[in-house]
Amino acid sequence: MKSPDSDTRQRGIILIVVLWTVASLSLLLSTINVSVRTNNAVARAELITAKLESLADAGVELAVARLHARGDQRWLPNGQPYDVSFGGAALRIRITDANGLVDLNKADAGVLFAVFKTKLGSDQKAVQLRDWVLAQRASATASAQRAIGARVVAGSRTDQSSAFIHVDDLLRNGSMNVQMLNSLRDVLTVHSRQGKINPVNASEALLTVLPGVGAETAAAIVEARARSDKKLSLAGLVAKSGRSSLKSGEGPAYRITVDVSGAGFAKPVTMTAVILVGTDGDAPYYGLSWEPFGF
Repeated sequence: MKSPDSDTRQRGIILIVVLWTVASLSLLLSTINVSVRTNNAVARAELITAKLESLADAGVELAVARLHARGDQRWLPNGQPYDVSFGGAALRIRITDANGLVDLNKADAGVLFAVFKTKLGSDQKAVQLRDWVLAQRASATASAQRAIGARVVAGSRTDQSSAFIHVDDLLRNGSMNVQMLNSLRDVLTVHSRQGKINPVNASEALLTVLPGVGAETAAAIVEARARSDKKLSLAGLVAKSGRSSLKSGEGPAYRITVDVSGAGFAKPVTMTAVILVGTDGDAPYYGLSWEPFGF
């Protein structure tokens, strides 16, 4: 016959086992709930990202189509915004001709200094950055010459090599920070054709700071190109000293910026692509760089 104390101990053990089992199941259920919520959040984030990428892709495709259009249907690659609605979202699309920007690999020293001084607000910083860029270019050219073992004429196209493959390469300079780089992004490129500024598509702000141009001449250029579309004669507008940094001619590289807002997104996001147009009859464009939702 079992004693009362023995029954009490057994019941106590059983109670402990039951409580431990309930606690373990509760912990397991909590873990499962957390995992489910996390997976749902990840799935929602992936869905939003996929939708944003699709909308941005659509913006790029539309920009390319408009670049190929004629007459009033063509979007001008001078950085002006074009607003469209697509897929329940609002898209603001800007196309910028790479020749309307300052090329880190090809612009002359005077143009580099003028732009750096205006954007950075300091002669000292402008000189330091200009000299560093020129040194990087000289080093890249020398390395290329050694690599191919060729004797070339200094200054010829065969003597050139790209020291910069992206504007962000300026961060290799120890004095450069992200804030300074961001102040320069809108006027810099590494994809222009010859390194001279196309006055048809350059912004008035950029034209104003170019050596030998200035505010009055820049305003006259903007007014003249509004009247004459792409045919712009610089002879009567710009002094000879200013014409050395200017050259008409568009493409083939363009920067396309797509701002996406609405469609339930918490805040607007921006995607930037650099494309090459008209170089291959089998493809409307090639992508040179793609910066999702961040040149």
